[in-house]
Amino acid sequence: MSLLGMQRVISRILTDKQFRTAFTDDLQGVISAYELTPKEIRSLKALDLKAASSYARLLAEGRVGLALNAFPLSRILLTPDIHRYIDEYCQENPPTPATLSPMFFESMIFYAFILKVIERGDPVSPYLRDVIEYEKNLFYIANSVEASASASRFAADNQKWGGGLSLEAVGGLKPVKGEHAQVVRFRYKVTELMPLIERGEVPTVGEDPIDLLFFKRPLHVGVKTCKINCSTRELLESCDGSRTTKTIIVDLWRTAGATTNAARDSIAAGVIRILDTLQASAVIRFDD
Repeated sequence: MSLLGMQRVISRILTDKQFRTAFTDDLQGVISAYELTPKEIRSLKALDLKAASSYARLLAEGRVGLALNAFPLSRILLTPDIHRYIDEYCQENPPTPATLSPMFFESMIFYAFILKVIERGDPVSPYLRDVIEYEKNLFYIANSVEASASASRFAADNQKWGGGLSLEAVGGLKPVKGEHAQVVRFRYKVTELMPLIERGEVPTVGEDPIDLLFFKRPLHVGVKTCKINCSTRELLESCDGSRTTKTIIVDLWRTAGATTNAARDSIAAGVIRILDTLQASAVIRFDD
């Protein structure tokens, strides 16, 4: 018996609504793409498609429900619309075996799907992008094995700095932001938005961009978030391992038009102060 072919057909019947419709309308044409024995074909013809459709719906709703466990506030914003996306989501993203936890795997796929829905202009909550981005960063960084490992490596590397940094010590080294740290610019003040949604209130928050730093702390549960200003965001964006600390400072001198020693010393001191805070939290480390 062609067990694999039979499994594929059954799997698509349970996960693909369009395939189920085609299977009902033109069974012979649909199954011609699979190597099936006459006995297997007879078994497929005898399927109770109504029962299979009901079970398929439960499976689809279960997948979406599993993904939404990672996005509790996004779930609230999506509640009026989510059922109309279930078939499309499952059609585009058939179940795939993965070594990751089912919830982690499903939530990351669902996050990408919702971003696509937003990008194409579907009438969803204007706050949805910010809220799901916020929740995705919290969930991903908290549960990613790679993020935890990165945080631990950075913390171990930074132990050598002890009481603080100086330009003399790190001027020739290249600051690098870890995979366990992400800087995100939000369209709205999500720190004010989230409590409103959680309480079931209808938000009326106006556009007011905010930059947040998300990072995993070694040996801590959860993810630390903090608001950062434009200078810190730009500095973190520079911490990509391609430039030394001194080069970054010189670039900032040019950008700021700093021509006096006092102005340059002030900028350099500010950069070192921020880098010192970031390395103390294991957000960055210094490479040769």
